[in-house]
Amino acid sequence: MKNSKECILLAVDLCKQYHLGGAIHAVVDVNLEVNRGEFVTVVGPSGSGKSTLLGLLGALDTPSSGSVHLGGRDLAHMSSRQLARVRRTDIGFIFQFFHLIPHLTAWENVCLPLR
Repeated sequence: MKNSKECILLAVDLCKQYHLGGAIHAVVDVNLEVNRGEFVTVVGPSGSGKSTLLGLLGALDTPSSGSVHLGGRDLAHMSSRQLARVRRTDIGFIFQFFHLIPHLTAWENVCLPLR
């Protein structure tokens, strides 16, 4: 690992399993380091675990094992309130499905969370 001040996102041995009649290994032993100023893309075929990985890195889900560190902070040691604050102030999401309210304009949908 480079100078820890440069590293803004670190995943160590990250795993996520779901149990639906059997174990489904959605993310297996991912190690990732993103340094300040870097751009990273996550690519792969449908069902390969991209969305699951991004949910783990973005503090939307918790790993089965391994750890995620954002700005030097281990997400596993944060309360749900602290995680909500991290998602609100430190991470930006653009979801594939917008879940807009159909009777509102685009502007009204964007402004809704501000109310």
